Amino acid sequence: MITAAIFDMDGTLLDSMGYWRNCGEIFVRSQGFEAERNLSDILFRCSMAEGVSYLQKNYFPDWDVHRVHDGIIGVLFDSYAKTIALKEGARDILEALCARKIPCALATATPRELFSPAFDRLSLSHYFKGVFTCPELNTNKSCPKIYDAAARFLGVHSENCLVFEDALVPIKTAKTAGFKTVGVFDKSSERESDVIRQFSDVYVNSLLELDMDAALAL
Repeated sequence: MITAAIFDMDGTLLDSMGYWRNCGEIFVRSQGFEAERNLSDILFRCSMAEGVSYLQKNYFPDWDVHRVHDGIIGVLFDSYAKTIALKEGARDILEALCARKIPCALATATPRELFSPAFDRLSLSHYFKGVFTCPELNTNKSCPKIYDAAARFLGVHSENCLVFEDALVPIKTAKTAGFKTVGVFDKSSERESDVIRQFSDVYVNSLLELDMDAALAL
């Protein structure tokens, strides 16, 4: 029986992946440059450091990488603070878990200072007993460290905990570590959706589809 839940944020609860995909192009255009046609696709395949390096070399050769990095972070911060919305059904799921007294934690790769304005604006903090970030734990989601830390905090074993994720590497990591998994469709990972399903105990195209009682009985 499920007694706790861990949620990814970007692409799972927040409809934010499009902003991550396009932030580099938005920044380039904001500086008066014409972006190459497939710039967003190029950058989306990169880590943050790789993307910053690419922009610095190709668009801002007179800037240092820190200035480019800060510019992109500024675009993202503004998006979290003013624009990024919840995915359809996200609040319903959080309310349903709250009503059933199922404690929840957030496990995200995004730095806390970046997403905190969205959490405040969307009134999300009260749904989560704990918030865990990869930068603060010096980890990434290719290993289960962040999920294990969240589960320990919630006082549950992995087999009694649901992990909600939208992307392949994280959901594979959680499933391999013994957690029960809910795969959530997001446009950003559409090409991998068939494989994501293989690592999902439950897969939904929208959080509105989730049968909460069935999920908690896994």
